[in-house]
Amino acid sequence: MEDQEKARNFIMENSLQSGASVWVHDLQSELGEVSKELLKASDYGDEEVDFPEEMEEEVGDIYFSLLGLADELGIDLSSSLETVLEKYRERAEESGDPGSGY
Repeated sequence: MEDQEKARNFIMENSLQSGASVWVHDLQSELGEVSKELLKASDYGDEEVDFPEEMEEEVGDIYFSLLGLADELGIDLSSSLETVLEKYRERAEESGDPGSGY
């Protein structure tokens, strides 16, 4: 079973349906938690960091929130990923760099 479908089923089974804005805020909150932990673990960027085991769960929270948001918006993340990868491939072919030029 695809991750997006697993998340959708869990959300439905546990009455966690929310609007897109709630999923966006949840995603921001989870990302903020990861950012805070990484900053603390790296002494605010001054040290290389070995990621704590808890990071797997925290990143999983981000992924779940992203899956919920995508589902709420009717976005198939597999298709979306393919579209974005193609964009990066084309950009790399044209400029030699897949980045956006920042």
